[in-house]
Amino acid sequence: PSPFPPPRPPGPPAPTPPASPAPGTAPSGDAPSADLVPPTLAMGRLPGRLASGAFADGIALRVRASEPSALEIAVLVTSRRRSDGRRRQLVLAKKSLELGDGTRVVRLRPRGRLLAGTSPFVVRVAVRATAVAGNDATAVKRIRVTATR
Repeated sequence: PSPFPPPRPPGPPAPTPPASPAPGTAPSGDAPSADLVPPTLAMGRLPGRLASGAFADGIALRVRASEPSALEIAVLVTSRRRSDGRRRQLVLAKKSLELGDGTRVVRLRPRGRLLAGTSPFVVRVAVRATAVAGNDATAVKRIRVTATR
């Protein structure tokens, strides 16, 4: 399951121009085509392993999309099995950025009470970019959080 809500369906396709121009009008240029290609995401380096103390201070992340996009970034962890045998996805930190382009730097600090316990765990940093046309792309990286020594 995705950590983000389902994407909006793309808008209606651009209307097709008439076969011949109406009398008394000049022929128009090419009709604008719908953008069907999702943005590509590049995430900066993240450590593969991080001490829990450093993780509690926060994660700095650089994100670049290939076209102007709104970004949703989340740090997620899957809980241990509950008594009914199911697992739950917990959001430790999240941030949303408005439409923009270029490289953007985000610092995510996990909420303290969700970090209780000393056993190592794995978090996922998920980034979803949504372009102006409604196309979206998701990139995920994993970090193993170890006990502070």
